[in-house]
This record gives sequence, structure tokens and C-alpha cells, in this order.
Amino acid sequence: MTFSPHPPAIVVMARWWAEGAVKTRLAASIGQEAAREVYRKLVEKVWAGLSHPELERHLHFTPAQQAEAMRQWLPQADLAAAQPDEDLGQRMVVALQAAAEVERPWIAVVGTDAPQVTAEFVLESAQQLNHADVVMAPTLDGGYALLMMKAVHGQLFRNMTWSTNQVAAQTRERATAAGLVLAETKQVRDLDELADLEALQQQGYFAKD
Repeated sequence: MTFSPHPPAIVVMARWWAEGAVKTRLAASIGQEAAREVYRKLVEKVWAGLSHPELERHLHFTPAQQAEAMRQWLPQADLAAAQPDEDLGQRMVVALQAAAEVERPWIAVVGTDAPQVTAEFVLESAQQLNHADVVMAPTLDGGYALLMMKAVHGQLFRNMTWSTNQVAAQTRERATAAGLVLAETKQVRDLDELADLEALQQQGYFAKD
């Protein structure tokens, strides 16, 4: 890749764990309070796992009124900003555009559901950008846990059916329609349901209590 004066940036989309509904499908099995605790630990693990001297971590959080709580909970962000009141796709576009305001070799967006997506996973995946415009880490349930690119491609985020098993397929279709080369990593598991929690615990990605 060509030299860039700023390191790659990973945009992390997160919400304050103690407010609002979190992990609703998991909560249906274990209760909302237990689901909150799982979500808190999961986000902390993902955030810590993305810490690396070659990367910037950008925290984009919701709700806006919990700015100080979010900064204390997930410290040492290179940038921390509230998400706008838009749909998920537009919120990710805004976050990626903020990261792309300076020249970087690439930018990426991740959620907080897949503990397998560590800094090492991201850096290894970035090698595919040598021959691709976009790299996606698809999840077992048809979504994705990581999307990285050398420039912001807004068409990959607009009018998507988020939180469905069609997200990865739609992203592939959008990339093809835009003439973008999309490469993919191996599938990863995100944590949405009790079976996901149990599988991640068995695989050692998420500690048992």
C-alpha cells in the first residue's frame, strides 16, 4: 500500500450499556439485566482487542447525553463522537467520513458483537486491500462484523435492510453494481442469541462467569 501520513482508523459503533434495549434476542432467553451484563463485557472485550499501536480507534456512541460515561467506559479513543439521529447506515457513513477527513491507507467500521474481530484480525484482513476496494468479514447469520475500505463508499450503506440475514448479500450486490472489488475474510460469529453466547464461550472468545 502507498504511504499515508495518518494510521488506519477503526470506527467502533457502540451504545451505552445501561440504558435502552440491548441484545433483545439474547434478553428473551436470559433476561434484560443479564443481557446488559453480557453486552457490557462484550463491548469491553472488543474495544480492548482493537487496541494496537498501528491503529486509531474512533468511538461513535449513542445516546449523545451519555458522552462522559462512554468516554470513561471505553477510554483512550483517538476520537469520540455521538452518533447522529439517523438510520444505522447513515450513522456509519458519517463516522467513516470523519475518519477519512485526513489521508489514511484505509478506514474500517466494526460493531461490538464479534469478539473474534481483534486488531490482529483487522490488520491481517487489510492485506486484501492490496487487490480489493472493500473487505468484508461476513457473519454466520448473514450480516457482517467488519467492513474496510480505502475510501468511503456511501452506496454500501444506504437503504439497507439492517439487522437481517440479507445485509452481507446486499453489500455484495451493491459493491458489484458500483464496480468495486470486494474481498471477504472467513466467516465470524457475532453474539445475538443464547446459542451464540454458548458457542463463543466454548471457543474461548468470551469468558464464562
